[in-house]
Amino acid sequence: MKKMVVAAAIFMLLLLAACKIPILNLEQESDSTVEKGAIEEQEKSETEEADSDVLIADESGEYPIPLKIMIGTKGDWDSDFDNEGTYVQYCSTEWEFVSLCEESAIVYTYLQAALEKQREEDRAYYEEFMNGMVPEAREHAAQSEYFSSYSSNLVASVMRADDRILSVQMNCDEYTGGAHPYYWVKGMNLDPATGEKVALTDVLKDTIQLPAILTEKIKEEYEEDIWGELQTQLERYSLEEYTWTLDYQGITFYFAPYEIAPYATGLISTTIWFDEMPQIFEEKYMHAPANGWVKELPFNRDNEVDLNAASGEKSSLPLWGVENEYGYRDIYLTWDNEDIFLEKCSGYEVTPLLVCVGEPENERYFLYVESIVENGYSYINVYDLNGTSPALVDTYENVRFNTYWDEKEEEYGQFYKICLLDPSAYQLRSIVHILGTWEATREFETDSESGAIKIWADEYALETRPDPLISKVDLEVSMLPDGITEVLPAGTNFKPVATDSATYVIMQLDDGRMCRIDVVNEDYCWLIEGMNESDCFDNIFYAG
Repeated sequence: MKKMVVAAAIFMLLLLAACKIPILNLEQESDSTVEKGAIEEQEKSETEEADSDVLIADESGEYPIPLKIMIGTKGDWDSDFDNEGTYVQYCSTEWEFVSLCEESAIVYTYLQAALEKQREEDRAYYEEFMNGMVPEAREHAAQSEYFSSYSSNLVASVMRADDRILSVQMNCDEYTGGAHPYYWVKGMNLDPATGEKVALTDVLKDTIQLPAILTEKIKEEYEEDIWGELQTQLERYSLEEYTWTLDYQGITFYFAPYEIAPYATGLISTTIWFDEMPQIFEEKYMHAPANGWVKELPFNRDNEVDLNAASGEKSSLPLWGVENEYGYRDIYLTWDNEDIFLEKCSGYEVTPLLVCVGEPENERYFLYVESIVENGYSYINVYDLNGTSPALVDTYENVRFNTYWDEKEEEYGQFYKICLLDPSAYQLRSIVHILGTWEATREFETDSESGAIKIWADEYALETRPDPLISKVDLEVSMLPDGITEVLPAGTNFKPVATDSATYVIMQLDDGRMCRIDVVNEDYCWLIEGMNESDCFDNIFYAG
């Protein structure tokens, strides 16, 4: 029997940019074809001008740039010390929201507006939850020695993000007292060009047969003899009542506990695959990006995937975690009904991704697992899923999926994780301690045969510092790009912008010029011309 998770729906409203529509005087008709043509051309011109911010595909049918997605987290909690001095958390919320990276937001304006609207609706929902549940939780805690904190949570997992659709699986759970929590899934499916909701009728040519198809698949995949008149029950659904997400291999439907079966059955999901029933799908949604694709594998889900299209058999990749004695989350993968402990993947935060690379006729699949441990240190393990059992390809230390900190957003800034979506080109983040730097990014790609992470940029790009390094002494540097030596006087401002993390740092000067400073590491100290970095610069600072 499949184990699942998920809960109630938060309604999405889409924000569309307002456009001025040209108004023609329909009472004045002209017999002149030229005049009619002029009116039509004027109408077309004015409409195009008014809608100039609408995303338009180029001649190849593709949009200007690929979607780049990031996910932020918000939360709130209510806690206090009880009469005995024991710390008690009464109620909490933690919810993730989807946004576009800056370069995508500039192009996909309507999509960004829709995501911002959804974010505000989610914020209102969780604020209302806290306002309503805190008094009840405190009262419950005062009356019961077995009190468990009330909570409401949402975890967003990107299933697909391309120029056809942004599809996000939102895993929700709530506990407000009682024997057990409630959980459910929401699907967010948006058209990147317009920000409008993608309807089932946009994806499926035939929705009349949907209840029969789902009934057959659910009865085949779930063995419980509890279904009764399942098809009749599904036939009462309107198309808007279905919860679904779309990925690069098919469409998945979700049914929360109590929705079509008892709570003990858990959350039910089933996938209709492109290759099994191509005749019911609209053609535009059935093609994956040529560079390959990536999707997140949520925890405590069946995570159905097609790892071998030629065999016709589908796979389930349930991932689940158990907190160990160190407070880490130990990760297990169920493979062929066997629970496999992913030994090197334990961490405070763990993110698993399914990565598909290679030509359509020779696709290969890999599991990437990012684990965050003490002091923000991180590593990524890569597993080959193309054999009889998962095989560890390699472990990459001091790397993590890219992140972004927007210091201008909200009162205290906002942290985002940037989704890895394109295996042919992506950034990973590392800790780099050199001349006061902390974190840096570098470009990578996934090897189409081994699944290994390959570096294709020699240098790390360093974060922009709010304050420059100020030299205490005269420094000899190499001016770029010519490499001419120049001595810059004490008091010069330097901003680190790139490094190989071992022998040099590229600096930007106030006048925009670039220079290179050579460094040497001895006994964990960075030296410049034989001097300690702290003797060369003010504002040397290491975070952490």
